[in-house]
Amino acid sequence: MTITTNGTSVSRGRLPAPRRDRRGALAALALLLILVGALGSALVAYRSGARVDVLVARDDIPVGAEFDKRDFRVVRVSADSENVVEEAAGDAFLGSHATTRIPQGTLINNQMFTVEPVVPRGAQLVGLVVDLTRRTTERPQEGDVVRVYYVSQGGEPVGNVAPGDT
Repeated sequence: MTITTNGTSVSRGRLPAPRRDRRGALAALALLLILVGALGSALVAYRSGARVDVLVARDDIPVGAEFDKRDFRVVRVSADSENVVEEAAGDAFLGSHATTRIPQGTLINNQMFTVEPVVPRGAQLVGLVVDLTRRTTERPQEGDVVRVYYVSQGGEPVGNVAPGDT
């Protein structure tokens, strides 16, 4: 390109091409991420076939209930589950008691069992929801005597249940 100004000519050539930055570290990182992703996918695909038979609650199991074979059914789950009870070990837990309420379909684990009964003979486990304004400041402890009063809509006591009453 030639530009003429006041009788003088200025000749301008092409601008030099900018140097290409070579980013070797970035290319290596991209390659590493691709390899890690491929290995992770291969591991997931490989481990997805590894399954074991474990116990699941057939129906809702209340707190303190004694287990027997009819309470369980068997399902296949991933082999990397840690606390589940495998079908082969299920007989070791027969006759033990539930330490918590176990909903239907829950995978059974070792911490849901105790050898000793949770609720003593002749006692009954009761759950109550108490309004915040009516709760005590101290939490009841094991062995505390708790009385339950049935109150009508008008606020008058209808009756009470004390230990030993039926």
